[in-house]
Amino acid sequence: MEWPKVMEKWELMECEMKQYGHTPDMAFKIKMLICIIMLLSIIEHLASILTGLLKAIYCSPDGIGIFRIYILTSLKTVFTFIDYSFVVAITLKFLDFLYSLSWNFMDLLIIILACALTDKFKQFNRKLASVRGRVLPSMYWRKSRETYNVLASLTHDFDEFLSPVILLSFGHNLYFICLQLLNSLKPMHSSWEALCFAFLFTYLVGRTCLVSLYVASINDQSKKPKAVLFSVPAECYGVEVKRFLMQVTSDELSFTGCNFFSVTRTFMLTVAGTIVTYEIVLIQFNNVASGVPDQNNTITNYCY
Repeated sequence: MEWPKVMEKWELMECEMKQYGHTPDMAFKIKMLICIIMLLSIIEHLASILTGLLKAIYCSPDGIGIFRIYILTSLKTVFTFIDYSFVVAITLKFLDFLYSLSWNFMDLLIIILACALTDKFKQFNRKLASVRGRVLPSMYWRKSRETYNVLASLTHDFDEFLSPVILLSFGHNLYFICLQLLNSLKPMHSSWEALCFAFLFTYLVGRTCLVSLYVASINDQSKKPKAVLFSVPAECYGVEVKRFLMQVTSDELSFTGCNFFSVTRTFMLTVAGTIVTYEIVLIQFNNVASGVPDQNNTITNYCY
């Protein structure tokens, strides 16, 4: 419901920056991002299904009831409380497929909006870089500052609109990365299962990094006018340049997760440190609890 209001503000920004023109390949770039990410999301979902089926085959040596075992292991949180039903199983797996697509679409929405906003900052920075070191009137710097202010205001509006989605996206991705790390400590009984796990984990980490890099690029581009403003000749350095420089250096433009964190390049290191810490703790607990393996117990724990 908030989308039309956000697009009205985007339209105002387009009118303000109409002299900057349009990026001709932006539509193609967005279409390619949509096709690649949604295609990979379907492959990722199929790989998770294949992993579950391989587990079901291993747990059913006689080959009887493979689908039932697959459903009971993949949806055990549901069928622990209700009796097994084929109709319920098919319905839940279909909803699971829709959930997988919506999860990827959530990240895709963040990437596309961040990509479009970053492109506007790049246009502005290219125009500003073309006059670096030149003596220009105060009116030029006033107009440039007002254009930058429109982009800054739009960034804050986008952040207010997207921050709950960003918080949900990073929390969701971090949870499933940790879950995959936990699954990596469990035994794998075929090369196909190991291959599916490697693809799932690589895709999950790669998509999370892609979201982080696209969103962090907004903050990177918003700071680039500083280099031009520091190069303004002394004879045209005035109030407008000073106000412009103060806004660029003091205003932290970035998307946030409901103001809990700002998505910058340094934030990626924080997330990576959290994941590494979790993996170290998992390895320590796994070494303590491993003991002497028993074949029957290993199969029981793996299957049930």
